[in-house]
Amino acid sequence: MHKSLSRPRSHTSARGGGSRSGMKLSGPVWKCACLGLLLWAAPARSGAQPVSILALGHGEDLRNAPLLEKTAAYLSQRLPGYEFKVTRVASRNWMAPVEKAGAGLVFMDPAQFIQLEARLPIRPVVSVERFAQGRRTCQSGGVLFSRKDTVLGRPEDLQGRTLAGVQGDPMASTLAVLRELVTRKVDLNKLSGNLILVPNDQTVVEVVLKKAADAGLVTAGVLEQMAAVGRLNLGDIRILSLADTSPSEARDYPFQVSTQLYPERLLAALPGTDPELVRQVAALLLAASRADLDPEGKLEAGWTLPDSREGTRQALRDLHLPPYEQYGKVAFSTVLRQYMYWVIGAGALFVVLGLILSYTTSLNRTLGDEIEERKDAQRSLQESIERFEYIATCSGDWIWETDSEERFTYSNDALQKLLGWPRKELLGKPFFDILSSAEKEMVGDSQKILGADPSAIFHRRVKLLTADGRVAVHDCTAGPIRNKKGEITGFRGVSRDVTAEERMVSFR
Repeated sequence: MHKSLSRPRSHTSARGGGSRSGMKLSGPVWKCACLGLLLWAAPARSGAQPVSILALGHGEDLRNAPLLEKTAAYLSQRLPGYEFKVTRVASRNWMAPVEKAGAGLVFMDPAQFIQLEARLPIRPVVSVERFAQGRRTCQSGGVLFSRKDTVLGRPEDLQGRTLAGVQGDPMASTLAVLRELVTRKVDLNKLSGNLILVPNDQTVVEVVLKKAADAGLVTAGVLEQMAAVGRLNLGDIRILSLADTSPSEARDYPFQVSTQLYPERLLAALPGTDPELVRQVAALLLAASRADLDPEGKLEAGWTLPDSREGTRQALRDLHLPPYEQYGKVAFSTVLRQYMYWVIGAGALFVVLGLILSYTTSLNRTLGDEIEERKDAQRSLQESIERFEYIATCSGDWIWETDSEERFTYSNDALQKLLGWPRKELLGKPFFDILSSAEKEMVGDSQKILGADPSAIFHRRVKLLTADGRVAVHDCTAGPIRNKKGEITGFRGVSRDVTAEERMVSFR
């Protein structure tokens, strides 16, 4: 938490808060405990290799706990020989047990990822995506709220108040709010109220409702979810607005929020984790739908590609939090006193040079802007290429491209798995050559299937020949690739094997 706030005091919920010191187990209780341990350890002896999913934070978590449990069960089912298990790690002093783990996956906040990344070569695997009110979002924000009867109209009214927040400095619920306060020119050193730290967002809400704190900091979406399960009446609270949100951003984001948006939580791989296992986990989770993770259809979250964390880095710099504690703290006055004579001599020299360089600078300014624009375009292009290659590698679908004559120019590795054709053997071959006899008769003498109607998107089921002569049914979607003049230079498409579905329909 930010150093300007007074020393936090811990808060214990009324649930299960009794002391355990001096507890003794009787004979029957001890036998039952031993039996429970044996039953709990039984899956580990079955030969499956355990893989931990470390979840930072402890206690109740209505938003993320169901997703993690469903994900662990799904991966254990789809990856034979591995047993995935969610392990909770206390949000306070979390870095030591994570470093000690060495291998496995970590479900963490983007700010915590950046802090750990400075010490370990971890890498992102997938990020959370949420669905609410018919909308999908991969971002999150912070909410500063109070009871409706508490007079808090402006951020400055927080002075002298008691705030409740989540342990571990989470980005969305705490750091995002503190950064907005700094942006609003609110001096955090003058916020003299106590800060109560609790294990999770739900406890923050309960602390505020019980009037143990004047205001709370939670993650966007928590209030709506607690209201949905009947634990909160949204009419009893007031949300403070800290950031100016554009109309389009407010329309696309389904939750109430006080701050600008940042990337959602993500699943990262520790350096000791098998790279092949990480690749398989990424491929499975990126391809999995919500129905795959939860056949009952109650899960309102899934997984997607990790987003850029540059906004999170800038927030940590603004708040001078690890690993940017010293960012921008070099005082010009200190440097001036230490190098006074050098500065005076250099100043005189700079006056002369300034007259000479002013004309050159004006001429170079335009060129410099063009170079920066080109660098930004190159960075964006590189990011797009890397994202496409990542998706193409992890996807179970066949992704391909052809030239204007419908000859293959690109294919991902799914080709050999789905049709048995080596990628090098397919490149340069017309799409017409891998069609079944029935499909070729439908296409006719033109031998063109994709460009039959260049103005329309090609989408239908096509019968293709496998390398061993069998016929596979693929759900194929393709569209034209155009140059700057609007001319069609080829086609790009995605195909998915639906042979099993086609056979089932035919059988019925």
